[in-house]
Formats: sequence, C-alpha cells, structure tokens
Amino acid sequence: MALSPGSPPEGGPENLLLITEDTLRSDAVGLYTDGMDTTPNLYRLGKDGVVFQRTWAQSTYTPASYASYMTSTFVRTHGWNYRMRRPRTHRALAPDLWTLAEVLRDNGFITTGIVNNPHIKRALDFDRGFINWAQTRQDEDLVRLAEEDIANWRPGQRHFLYLHMMKPHHPYRPSADARRRYDLPGDLFTGRAWRTAEIRAFVEDAPLHQQADRKDTIRRAYHAEIFDGDRLLGQVLDALEQRALVQNTAVVFISDHGDEFWEHTFGHFAGVWETQLSVPLVIRSPGLEPDLVEDRLARLVDLAPTLAHLLQIDAIPDDWQGVDLLNSPDPGWAVAERYDEMAITTSDRRKVIYARDGSASFYDLASDPVEAVPLEGTDEIRQMFQRLRGSWEQNTPAATLEGAGAPLSRVQQEENVESLKELGYLD
Repeated sequence: MALSPGSPPEGGPENLLLITEDTLRSDAVGLYTDGMDTTPNLYRLGKDGVVFQRTWAQSTYTPASYASYMTSTFVRTHGWNYRMRRPRTHRALAPDLWTLAEVLRDNGFITTGIVNNPHIKRALDFDRGFINWAQTRQDEDLVRLAEEDIANWRPGQRHFLYLHMMKPHHPYRPSADARRRYDLPGDLFTGRAWRTAEIRAFVEDAPLHQQADRKDTIRRAYHAEIFDGDRLLGQVLDALEQRALVQNTAVVFISDHGDEFWEHTFGHFAGVWETQLSVPLVIRSPGLEPDLVEDRLARLVDLAPTLAHLLQIDAIPDDWQGVDLLNSPDPGWAVAERYDEMAITTSDRRKVIYARDGSASFYDLASDPVEAVPLEGTDEIRQMFQRLRGSWEQNTPAATLEGAGAPLSRVQQEENVESLKELGYLD
C-alpha cells in the first residue's frame, strides 16, 4: 500500500499523543464511577474530551491487546495469542500487518514510542513504524523522556508520541503520598515487591476471618498505584500546556486491559471477564466537542482507524478491521479472545463467554455487571450469539503459522523469561 506524506489539517490536530496506562479497569476511574477519586488529571482531560462510557479491549493481556489496537485486527487475525507462562514459544508480530505507527510515519509524522512494559519490546517487532524507540524500567523515566521529546516539537512538524506506562500493574510500590491517601500501612508497602505470588499468599494464607480485610487492602493498593500513575499523566499534560501545544495536539488515553480482584480470580492470567475487558477511552482533540458517549460500544480495535481519520489521513490499510468511532455507525458488538476462550458482547450489554470445552455462559451486564450469576440461555439468545460468532469468524481471517512473525532467538527467549519473572508471572 503506497502512502504519501500529508500536511497538517486546517483547524484539526497536527500531533497525536497516545497514552496507555497498563491494567486500568474503567470502574476504578472517576470518569466512570461516581465518588472514585483516583484520577483527577484524567478527569481534567476528560472534561474537555470525548469519553466513551463502554470500551472493550480485544484481549486481557498486554501483547495481544497492544497488537489489536496498533494493527486494528482481532486476535484471531494477528495471531498473538501465545500463553504467558510459555515465553519461549512467543513470536514476533506477523510481518504483513500494518501498524498505526507505520501509517503515520509514512504520512510524514515523526513517530516516537516510549514504553515501560517488558512485553512491548523490539524483539517482538512491537516497535514497528516507530522512528524513535525507548524502553524504560520506571514510569518516572518514561515521563522524563516524554517531556524531553515534547520540548523538541517544532512548528511545521507532525508528531506521534506513544507512551505506555506500567502503573497500576503490580508489583505494587505506591508512593508515601498515595499510601497516606488510601490508608495503607507504610511498613507493608515499603521495601517489598508485591507481585502476584506475594499478593495471593498475603490473602489466601491468612485466616479466613482476615481475608476480606486483606483483599480490601490490595484493592486500596491498586487505587494508590492508579493515583500515582495519574500524577505522572498530569506531568505529561502540563508539558503540552507549557509548550502551547494543546490547541494542535490530539491526546488519547486508554488502558490495554483491566484486572480481577477476586470477583472470579485475582489478576489477569486468564479469562475474559468484564473487569478485565472494560477499559477507559478518552479523546481530546482540536475540533472535537466534549461529549459523553453512552449509546455505542467502543472497541480498542477501532482506535487506529479513528485516530487516522481524526488526523485527516485517508489512505488507511484495507485489512484494518476496526471502524471510525467518531463517524461510523455502531457495529453493535465486540469480541475478545484469550487462549481458548472467547467473549462476545452487544451494545445492549448482553454477553456470552465460550469456554475451552465449548460450553457457553450467558450474562446480562445491565443487571449483573460483574457476571456473578450466569443466565439460563434461551434458544433465542443462543442462536443470536451463534449467528454473531459465525458471521464474525467468516469475515475475520484466521492467522496461520506460515504468516506468523519470526521466533525469538535463544537469548531473546531467556530475556523474555526474566521479564516475566520480574513481573511475577513466572517463579
């Protein structure tokens, strides 16, 4: 596909800043839940932007979700559905997929990615399309590099800056300010790595009568991490304001997936639960009126075409599978995949989860938002979801091994193992 450089649009955004905060479920955000005080800076962004009230990720772990929103393809097509606990089997991103960064680069943008997530790495070809790429180990370093990058933006240039912050993903290390705000014992969260195994042991090894309080402590630690991440978001927003770049920069905020806090399990090792799939989506841009979008179902697979059109780029890849959220009708459905499980939801908040054994569980999210009690599936509901699934599978090409990306080298495999150990996914 041949693309030609474009010029900044009249009255529209010249630049794009896309920010991902990892593992942020939407109900932990004040824009989505009344009384939630975790995200004052995201509220500041949202009050001047378009807030999508219901957005689904296409998977519940970072590499698969990132691949979906960067290539506008479902997991079934991009094929990045490798098991977290088998890091030596991971492969690079399929080479024939166009990323948002590639499209913007080929339209004259200076594309820069700064990421603090060991899953989003060069070895997996996740930097494809970025002219500049930096991997950090701390969100504070990421923000410092972002501020330096923004300081170098010049008139006549078009910039795409992608930031992927790790907060509020565990290990939990909330600041002293956040610990005080959320009433967390200082000695409990100082000098200790709160990875998955430690969190589970803290709760599940406690006497039964203490477990509810300990779960609440972990939830407050999660909220404290969100608060710390929001403070860093504020620094990035301040950098735009200080450089008078707000009036020509689209700022987009998302998360790649959510997290479970014992609604069904802990974390996001597996599953396609609503708590893991429902994420924030906020778009603030010159030319867009503030709005709360409640009447459509947004999907992260829609992000790339939405942003390309917002930047007035007409030549987008034919194989992108999302739609323009700002100008296209609501498809009315969303699909998410994780390993052998699949979930489908509809705009009217009905949902089905197909398990690896082929069984189906049905939910009415309007009356049961955390999927506590499966519904008795009527023939009408079963047939409706089967039609949706059949149509989607027929129109969504499946990845093949022949089209997959390159396998990792032995050195890269071992680096992958160490990264997953650091995050607590492997012992």
